[in-house]
Amino acid sequence: MRAIFSTWVLCSAVALESLVGCGPATSSQSQTTPNEDNATFDQLSCAYSPSVGSSALDANLQQSDIQPAHFGKLYNRAWLSGALPASLNEVLRYIPEAGVKLFTADRVSPKSCDNLGSVAKFPSEISSYWTMANQGIGDSAGKGSTLAGLYIPQGTDLNDGSFLKDGPMIVVREDVDRWTVVHEFIHHLFYVEASKSGWDSTAAHDQYQKTVDSAQSLDPSSVHTEADAQNISAQLQTFTTQLQQMTLHYAMEEVAVESLLRDAYEKGNFPNVSELSYENAGWYIQQNAKNALQSFAELRDFIGQFKDVMTQVAPDVESSLEAFVDQTLSANESEIKAIQASIPSSDDSNDTVKPNRKIVGEQIHCEHEQDMEQILKQLHNLNALRAKKVIRS
Repeated sequence: MRAIFSTWVLCSAVALESLVGCGPATSSQSQTTPNEDNATFDQLSCAYSPSVGSSALDANLQQSDIQPAHFGKLYNRAWLSGALPASLNEVLRYIPEAGVKLFTADRVSPKSCDNLGSVAKFPSEISSYWTMANQGIGDSAGKGSTLAGLYIPQGTDLNDGSFLKDGPMIVVREDVDRWTVVHEFIHHLFYVEASKSGWDSTAAHDQYQKTVDSAQSLDPSSVHTEADAQNISAQLQTFTTQLQQMTLHYAMEEVAVESLLRDAYEKGNFPNVSELSYENAGWYIQQNAKNALQSFAELRDFIGQFKDVMTQVAPDVESSLEAFVDQTLSANESEIKAIQASIPSSDDSNDTVKPNRKIVGEQIHCEHEQDMEQILKQLHNLNALRAKKVIRS
C-alpha cells in the first residue's frame, strides 16, 4: 500500500505534507511545508501523460520466470517485465489481465492530474477497510497523511466481520503515477509466490498476535529448572520465527519492491516515471530497512532478558536459543545493512537526481492489518513491560 504523510514518504501512500507507501511508515516529519509538498506531488502526478509509453507485453502473462528478489522473495519476472515499459493506460489494462481487480479512490490533490479517471471507484464492500487503513496512516504518520494505494489479497479480513472474496484487489488514488501502480502490482507478484508456500496474511497476523499476547506473561523469574528453560526457549523460538516472517512480509518487502523498481529505472527498463519517485524510493528503502533492523533489535533485547537465568539453570538450552536466533535473523540483518550501504545519502551526490531524498513516501500494508510500526510498538511495549516487572521485583 502506498501512503501519504505529513511529509513525503513511501509505502503505498502519498502524504499531503509528505508521501508514504503501503502501511504507515515511521513518523518522520518533512522539512517542507504542506503547500510545498502538494506542489511536489502535483509535479510528480503530472510528469507524464497516461498515454506515454509502449504497449504492455500481454504475451508475458503466459510465461513463468520465477526469480528471487532481495531476501529470497520470489516473483514472476516475466509478468513484471510486461508492465515496466508500458504506458500508464496500458498498465491499467494489463493488471486486470493478470487477474487483479483494479479500483481507484479520490485523488490526493485538487491540482494534480486525473491519471486514472477511467478506472472505477472501489466497491462498497471494502469501504470500512479503506477508511481504517487511512486512519492508521494518519495516526502513525501524523496529521495530513493520506493513503495513496494498497494491495488486498483475496481472503483478507476486512475488519467488519467479512473477508474479501472478490479479489485480489489493488486500490490507488486517481492522481498517482505509474510507479505507485506498479509498486502495488509487485506486492501481488510476491504474494502469489509466497502463497504457494503456505503464506496467508490473515492467518499469519492472527498467529503472531497470539504469540505477542503470550509473550507478555513470560517471566525470567519463573525459570527454575531445565524444563522451565526449554519451555521458555521453545516459545521464544516461535516468537523469533513469526517476527522474522512478519518483518519479511512488511518492511523487508517494501525494501524489495522499491529495490526492483530502482534497479529497473537505473537500467532504463522503467521509463516515463518521475525522477521524484526514484529519489524518494531510496529514502523509503532506508526507512523500511531501519524499521526491519529495529524490529530484530527489539526482539533480541527481549530475549536477552532471559539470558542470565537460563545460563545459570540450563546453559546448553540458552546457547541453543542464541544460535537459533542468530541463524534466523543474521542473514537478513546482513543483507539489509548491505542494501543500506548501497544507497548513498543525497548529501554525498552532486548529481541533479539524488539517490536518496525524502520527497515522496511509500509504505505498504502488505498484510494491511499489522504494519511494521505497530509491530515495533508492540515489541517496545513488551520490553517496557518486562523492565517494569524487573524493577518491581
